[in-house]
Amino acid sequence: MRTRLLLTALTLIAAVALPGCTSGGDDEASAKNSGHANADIDVQLVKCGWDKSGRFPQAELAIENHSSKRSSYLIQVEFLNGSGRRTSESTAALDDLAPGRQAKTKAIGPSKAPDDFSCNVGKVTRQVS
Repeated sequence: MRTRLLLTALTLIAAVALPGCTSGGDDEASAKNSGHANADIDVQLVKCGWDKSGRFPQAELAIENHSSKRSSYLIQVEFLNGSGRRTSESTAALDDLAPGRQAKTKAIGPSKAPDDFSCNVGKVTRQVS
């Protein structure tokens, strides 16, 4: 499962990094599929807390595909200390979500968080599946 998520994340990163690789379409579809602008409205932070072990920060995310095409998502999450400074970050990925459908996923931080931390959804990338 982790291997598949890693491969998905790397594929999405490559698709975003290579200009001209997104399939064409109308201007609205191109903006939504580029990973910018409207993709941000697809992701909501549901809960910010600890993972099952109680050691690592975890962000629970809800995703709703507002585009007209099946899409895959790559979501950057930052974990901030009580002063608002980033202490770590993580990435969540979701494959092949149908238009109008909803799903949930999690991002777990790679290191122990301070007692007073918060979560922030950063860059959201959406690509046509």
